[in-house]
Amino acid sequence: MCEISYGTPGDLRTAVAVDNDNDGLWTSLWLGSQAFRYAVTGEAIARRYVWESFESYERLLTVNPLKGFPSRTFERRGILDYGDAWRPSQEDEWDWKGTTSTDEYVGYLFVASVMDQFVVQSKEERQRVAAFIDSIMTHIIENDYYFVDYDGKPTRWGRWNPEYVNSYPPYVSDRKLNSAHLIAGLQLAYALTGKEIYKKEAFRMMSDYGYLDNIMLPMKNMHRTMEMVHMGDVMGDEWNHSDDEMSFLTYYVLYHYAFNDTLKQKYVEVTREHWQMELPERDALWNTLTYAVTGDIDLESTLWDLRNFPIDLDRYSAKNSHRKDLELLPENFRGQTTKKLLYRGEREMHRHNTNPFRLDSGGSQRSRLAGDEYLLPYWMARYLKIIE
Repeated sequence: MCEISYGTPGDLRTAVAVDNDNDGLWTSLWLGSQAFRYAVTGEAIARRYVWESFESYERLLTVNPLKGFPSRTFERRGILDYGDAWRPSQEDEWDWKGTTSTDEYVGYLFVASVMDQFVVQSKEERQRVAAFIDSIMTHIIENDYYFVDYDGKPTRWGRWNPEYVNSYPPYVSDRKLNSAHLIAGLQLAYALTGKEIYKKEAFRMMSDYGYLDNIMLPMKNMHRTMEMVHMGDVMGDEWNHSDDEMSFLTYYVLYHYAFNDTLKQKYVEVTREHWQMELPERDALWNTLTYAVTGDIDLESTLWDLRNFPIDLDRYSAKNSHRKDLELLPENFRGQTTKKLLYRGEREMHRHNTNPFRLDSGGSQRSRLAGDEYLLPYWMARYLKIIE
């Protein structure tokens, strides 16, 4: 699932598909939407869409020669060449992209969980999903809790090793987030495969390295820090909305595949606390994912967001900073510029990993999103009977 780029603004005749580092994550939202659609309607076409998308995920593992390493994406040879991240496959006529990150990993977990819950109908289908997650989690464990790329080195962001995770102070969200990523993956892998190593490793990481304590760190305590730098990136210069997206998808997996009721209740608390921080954003996806875990929901905002989602998915430029009717807030770590969130139609079309309070943006109708931004919360809301 990818967005398109226009050669001429808004002209579909000049549109081409573009590579985005996180297409694996965006595709998981599309696949998830169709899994929930199938759970609601039983429509065969929805189930077909899920399996067609999943075949692409399976291909990520076979198009490169590395054991259990999921390519970031793949393409016909020679079509895309964006530098060292792209390499020729061992298969003729194909290229694959490395540097796979936590964004893609979270997408893999969400895909496998919703397929397991709503789509698989046979032992063979369940085995396909299990084998996918088993390969990835085995790679992570065997490589000391890193995604290790073609050069034999960890990727920039595919890092769950305690030395990396616990190098961050409690007020930098990567400590909390990466701990949640890993435990969710180990729980899911154990549920799908029954292999004791996953359960053993999960409890070892929680007891010996504090990963459960890390998961429980309050989001309200996160604040700006400029001293933590990873490979040139300042880790706490602003609130990371990509982390929000990865967090809520991870909470869903954490909760539904918890080893026991005690952990399940802790995951409820974690999800609720983070969701309360996100209430000003009125995001239907945060609301539906939270409702699926805690039973809490801002119903008015969920309906407001779904009802006002634009049909036109082109990214137009938007400028609101000059407006006199807005109640502006002082500069803050979360980047909330106004007391009241503007309607989506007044903002540039954006994904869930973008600050919705950004007042100005320069889309210039140069690209169009795919629609999964709406479809996942819509079909989740249908499945959860938030809407009929």
